Amino acid sequence: MLLLMFIQSGERVIILTTMNKSRRFINKLSISVIIFLLLFLVGLGGCIFVSGNLYRTWRKEILNDSSVRLLKEHSEAIANRIHATEFTRKPDDDSVISELCDLALLFGGRAVVCNDELRVVYDTAQTDTGRYLLIDDAIRAIRGDTVHTVFEEAENGMLLIPIPGMARNASEGVLCYIFPMKEQMKQLHSVRNRVVSLCVIFSVFLVGFGILICTRISKPMNHLAKAMLNPSGSGQNEPIDVHVGYREIGEIMDNANHMISRLNEADKTRREFVSNVSHELKTPMSSIKVLADSLLMQDNSVSEETYREFLTDINEEIDRENLIINDLLTLVSMEGKENPLHLAKTHVNKLLEVVLNRVLPIAKDNNIEVIFDNYRDVYAEIDENRMIMSLTNIVENSVKYNRPGGSVRVSLNSDFNNFVVTIEDTGIGIPEDAIPHLFERFYRVDKARSRQTGGSGLGLSIAYEIVKSHGGEIRVSSKLNVGSVFRIRIPLSNNLQEEEGNAL
Repeated sequence: MLLLMFIQSGERVIILTTMNKSRRFINKLSISVIIFLLLFLVGLGGCIFVSGNLYRTWRKEILNDSSVRLLKEHSEAIANRIHATEFTRKPDDDSVISELCDLALLFGGRAVVCNDELRVVYDTAQTDTGRYLLIDDAIRAIRGDTVHTVFEEAENGMLLIPIPGMARNASEGVLCYIFPMKEQMKQLHSVRNRVVSLCVIFSVFLVGFGILICTRISKPMNHLAKAMLNPSGSGQNEPIDVHVGYREIGEIMDNANHMISRLNEADKTRREFVSNVSHELKTPMSSIKVLADSLLMQDNSVSEETYREFLTDINEEIDRENLIINDLLTLVSMEGKENPLHLAKTHVNKLLEVVLNRVLPIAKDNNIEVIFDNYRDVYAEIDENRMIMSLTNIVENSVKYNRPGGSVRVSLNSDFNNFVVTIEDTGIGIPEDAIPHLFERFYRVDKARSRQTGGSGLGLSIAYEIVKSHGGEIRVSSKLNVGSVFRIRIPLSNNLQEEEGNAL
């Protein structure tokens, strides 16, 4: 039993290995080779099928020409005479013998008459009288079927006519004619040679046509592949410009150009991001360097207050550096799947109260009024800590870029599917051309004021990524010197985590 299981397991392994090897072999084949093979096999199969049908039709016409039909008519008439004269029992009727000899002489063949036991009672060649004609065709004829058989190697034909019997559907013997078919065989061989020549010519045509088609298909694809691998010295991937004659290859080229455009854009964004990160991290380090050098250049007469002032500035620059690094780490962790959302049913009203309490000290320092419009109790499935971070960044931004004595109004509402947080301020506003770039990393509308208000330049980017990870959206409208409105819409029930889990 164990041996049988081992053998069966071995057979399965061999089958799977063979299937994997076949699959790898097929995957390595060029599409041109596959198209050529399919075209050749289908075309050749069609040619053989049509040629075979034509050959069988012509063969039937040649082997059943007018002479054979005439012989059949005369043979049937003589078979009726044999039945009428009871020639199979008494083969002595001179008129029947004369007709048999005349017909054999006319067609250059030989006539044989057999009784119901297939014993030869008369033979025009006088060689087989008394013998038995035990062949399959004779047995079929004695059962009532007219049989026409051709012996192609001997170039002879045989016609077997059943002799009608006394009872219905019964035969009392068989009339057999053996006659030469040299002319018919000659015609048949000629037709066969023509059919074979036709298949050979068509095969050659298929090979040429297949090579032409495969070349026309593979040539633009090869050009396309080379163009995609051709590096550009400018640091940007150039669009592919290949003359193509097929819609599908044209679509591939368009998609490749679209992908190249996106890669160029991503590369541009990456370079800008690296440049901005380098600049943002370098600025505090430069300030620290200047402050440290200034301290080292001081003599011993410098007061303790001066040292404290310099060290306070250095400490602030270090805090700023830490803020940028922490925000970068936060942004990177949200983009990766190793740090998923922790969804839980949350009272959004209380969450907003926590956000506003965090911002109130900054608002009081800048004499900004913060108003909370709480229309109804809202519960939603969200990541509470991340949502607090997102809303805090936006509300804090509205406070920092506001006018002294201005206001920030935060309202919460919901419908059946989403809750909406609206943050409206009376600040300096945002230029219309800057709104599409507002959530880009390190993007600042007013760089001079951004330096004064502090921040890493990543707050709105972090807020946007958090809202997007919840399946929500942020819309911004603004007017210069009037104020800005941020509308944040987030689903009440969030199934993104479950969907990601199922997909994995």
